[in-house]
Amino acid sequence: MTLLSGLLVFHAAVFLFWGRCKPLHPFGLFPAAYLVWFIAGMASLLDLPESYSFGIFSTLPTDISGLVAVGYFGYIAGTALGMAAGRQAKAPASEPVGVRAWNPMRLKAVWIALAGHFLVTYLLLVAQIGVPIFAPDVGQARLGVAEHGMLTVGLLSSGWTLVPLGAYLVASGAARTMRWNQAVVAGSLFVLVCFMSLGSRGFAAEALLVAVGAVGLARGKLSWRALLSGTLVLFVVASVSGYLRDLTVTGPQAFDALVRGGIPEPLLPFVYAYLYVRTTVSTLANVVSLIPASQGYHFGGLTLGPLLTVLPGRHVASDVYFRQLLGYEFIGAGVPATLLGPLYADGGKWGILIGTVVFGVISGRMYLAAIRTPRHPTLQMLYAWVWHIALFSLFASLLPYVTAVWLPIVYIGVVQYASRVTARPSPVLPNHKGGPTGIRLHSG
Repeated sequence: MTLLSGLLVFHAAVFLFWGRCKPLHPFGLFPAAYLVWFIAGMASLLDLPESYSFGIFSTLPTDISGLVAVGYFGYIAGTALGMAAGRQAKAPASEPVGVRAWNPMRLKAVWIALAGHFLVTYLLLVAQIGVPIFAPDVGQARLGVAEHGMLTVGLLSSGWTLVPLGAYLVASGAARTMRWNQAVVAGSLFVLVCFMSLGSRGFAAEALLVAVGAVGLARGKLSWRALLSGTLVLFVVASVSGYLRDLTVTGPQAFDALVRGGIPEPLLPFVYAYLYVRTTVSTLANVVSLIPASQGYHFGGLTLGPLLTVLPGRHVASDVYFRQLLGYEFIGAGVPATLLGPLYADGGKWGILIGTVVFGVISGRMYLAAIRTPRHPTLQMLYAWVWHIALFSLFASLLPYVTAVWLPIVYIGVVQYASRVTARPSPVLPNHKGGPTGIRLHSG
């Protein structure tokens, strides 16, 4: 862990303080959060018996610091390559050509269509499984969502588009210009409430992550203070909701061990989410100790496996595979092992290096495209999605669902249809210096 602490100090000094990288920068929040996640997950903060929760708080079976460092340097190198390639690309003309302007009629039509699609798929889903949040056993009831894959993908396609797009429209001023501020805000909040009613904090959290990225790009800034404050609130909300959900499954006696292990009972509901950090890191260490000794490498099968879910047949996700590999039996789906788990299971340290370099190249290239063409909401929405994928991968993986690839296609289709190219400059544009942002409305 000393190695990772040193890397965190290095990253903070070089990229955050000297380089002044903001949270949305590829060298900003994600690599710092990556190191903090593994440092916190590897630390022995609680004294719990090995029998508790599959021994996640026992001494890790192997030191994974070296693999985490490989992932860090792979991402940094890949991002540098991606940004270098972006700088060599032709710079935008000083007089904007190809600026995208919203078409109000099409934009409203798209918003109404997405909202209608979301409402219909939500009603169809709850007609099949009920409303999990109202079930006496929320932890069990929420698993019904996974049994209706097509409905869930449809729900996420519209919901994960409505919330970030709504945030972008409000932050850029476009919704206010159309006098649609209240409708957009109300629609976005309704989507989040529906997600929470399904007993899945992840659905709402992912939508909010993309929305935060979209707002930061639309306004041209996202301060560390605001982001860290929001992160703290999100951590507490995730902790309390997770605590209450698990309470319906295990009962209060299951939490006695955590109190005896060192967590003050009044604080337990508010720090419960730390278990998710420790669980993913512990799972990664266990996976590393078993692969390739007892199981061979999968050569991309786990990392890219979610893309195969559109094909006929049954395809096991990486978290489910890890659960089967480790022999865990519990009420739930699978056991994630951070972004490094599938990469390692696919090719060891070389799998981690190749995977993080490739993702770094994508992040760096997309970031430059988004900020060098600030009047292009499609590019900004796409980078907001990539930024969210990076952060969410600390818990899950880089491609946890097929939606990781499908949603960018939806974003391109929606934004391109709802806007048009115009060579005329806009009076309200993102300047990425903290001033007003957005793209001009066009009535033609």
